[in-house]
Amino acid sequence: MKKFVVFLFVTNVFYSCQTAVDYVNQGKSNIATRNYEEAIAYLTKATELNPDFPEAYYLRGYLRSMQKNYNGAIADYTKAIELKPDYTIVYCGRGDAKAVLKDYYAAIADFTKAIELNPDDALAYYSRGCSKAMLKDHIRAIADYTKAIELKPEYSFAYNLRGVSKAKLNAFDAAIDDHNKAIDIKADYADAYYNRANSKKKSGKPYVSDYTKAIELNPNYPEAYYFRGGSKARSRDYYGAIADYTKAIELKPDNAEAYYFRGYAKANLDDHGGAIADYTKAIELKPDYLDAYLNRANSKKTIGKPFCSDYKKACELGDFQSCDSHNADCI
Repeated sequence: MKKFVVFLFVTNVFYSCQTAVDYVNQGKSNIATRNYEEAIAYLTKATELNPDFPEAYYLRGYLRSMQKNYNGAIADYTKAIELKPDYTIVYCGRGDAKAVLKDYYAAIADFTKAIELNPDDALAYYSRGCSKAMLKDHIRAIADYTKAIELKPEYSFAYNLRGVSKAKLNAFDAAIDDHNKAIDIKADYADAYYNRANSKKKSGKPYVSDYTKAIELNPNYPEAYYFRGGSKARSRDYYGAIADYTKAIELKPDNAEAYYFRGYAKANLDDHGGAIADYTKAIELKPDYLDAYLNRANSKKTIGKPFCSDYKKACELGDFQSCDSHNADCI
């Protein structure tokens, strides 16, 4: 019994001797092994022992961002900055959290501060470019991506997103060049293939193989299935289109357009019952979906189901052809 009491005493003394630095180091060890909850507990203990320990707040903010607790992360990053105003990496972390919350102007301010503290920080330029792009300031976004590339010539992500911004400015050939470079650097870059396909399509170049490659690299890419489905429908491969739209819907069930176009493909195969079901789902997701009302009316009319209310709704939404159809067939 005495030995057990002595053991407890020694154990308690050991833990009571732990310093804030010890707890931060234990937090880091748990981060390395991805034991994030335990890491947060250690870092919290460090801040309790030493409320003026900026690294502890920074690391806890980083973990809270990983857990999608962005407001909590911002609070921790802000505390770290208050204690250490030149803490460059913390400005980037806080900027990232603000960007996720769509507070893009505040995010840009943080990335700008990081750049002032370290003008060679390629990540800060890249991240600032991303926030500018979200504000549709593509010219300035391109300037930031370009600076990031100058500092880090193999920056595949910067090439890819610079290409996206160029495409938004209708510079499709320049965009394709950037996506090519991103793929040269990172051959398994699914997003670069997807974005290159978008630019090729808009510039009149063959593009379907890029959507297919994006899907091979990332089988859970709903947008790639959706747009490849569109290309198949345009070439009258309606069965192939339906397969792609179905996969897009499985991966992203709230895509009203995927239901609508799958319905359209089914209608072209005379599966009007299936088409009506898809148009109905599209309308549930997007109640003002004019084309879905119009085409549902057409399919209902084809198979002898009541259709007047759909023509009426499409007319109310501004389709004069539906008004004419309603007046001719329903009055």
